[in-house]
Amino acid sequence: MLTARRAIALSETSLTDAHGRLLAHGSSLCFVLPQLSGIPEPPAQLEPIEPAGYDTPDPWQRAPLGGVVSQDVWDRLSGLEVMRARLADEVPPSPIAQLTGLDLDAVSEGEATFVLPASEWLTFAPPGRIQGGAIALLAEAALSTAIQTTLPARTALSPIDLKVSYLRPLASDGRQATARGTVLHAGRRLAVAHSEVHDADGKRVALATGSALILPGRTASGASLDDATPDED
Repeated sequence: MLTARRAIALSETSLTDAHGRLLAHGSSLCFVLPQLSGIPEPPAQLEPIEPAGYDTPDPWQRAPLGGVVSQDVWDRLSGLEVMRARLADEVPPSPIAQLTGLDLDAVSEGEATFVLPASEWLTFAPPGRIQGGAIALLAEAALSTAIQTTLPARTALSPIDLKVSYLRPLASDGRQATARGTVLHAGRRLAVAHSEVHDADGKRVALATGSALILPGRTASGASLDDATPDED
C-alpha cells in the first residue's frame, strides 16, 4: 500500500520468480466505499461440483486438463489459423480454460471474442462480485488473441503492458461475461489492442488496453526457433 485516504487508495505490487527476478510490476488506484450497494447477494451455499475425472471440486486442487498447443503447430499455421483450429476443436483447450471456463467464442483477423462464466469460484471480498483479476484475465485474453490473429507462422507474442479500467461490478451470478478484443495498431515489432468486457445483460463492466512485442522466428518461450529445434544429421 502506497497511500490510503478516506476516499481513495493507491497500491503497487511486484511479481518475481523463484530466482528473485522481476517478472512484472503493477499498480492499482481504488475508491474506498464504506458501503456497497447494487451487488446481489450470493447463494446461501455454493453447491460442490464434481465433474468426471476430478477427485475434488476445488479448482486449485484439480489435476490440469487441456493441453498446450505444440510448437510444431505454431510453426506451420498463422495465429488466425491456430485460433480457428481451436474453435473447431482441432487443438486442445488450454489448461486455464479448463480451470476457469474461459473460452474462445469468435475470431477473425484483428478481432477475438472470449466468454467467461461469472462463477462464484472467481469471487473475492466483498461477496457477490467477480474478483478484478478474473475480469482482467478475460479482457487480456481477448485483446492478446486479437493481436495473435494478425501474426504469421513462426512468430511469438510477448505482452508488454495491460491497463484495465473497471466501470461497474460483475455479479457472480453464474452467467457469461463477454470480452471483445480489437487490434488498434499492428506494426513490425509492436502491436496495441483494446477490449471491452460486458456482463450477460450487455452492460459494460471494464475497458482494457494492452500492447505486445512481435517476435518473428521465436518460440512461445522466447527462444529462437534455431535454438529450439535439435539438429538433424
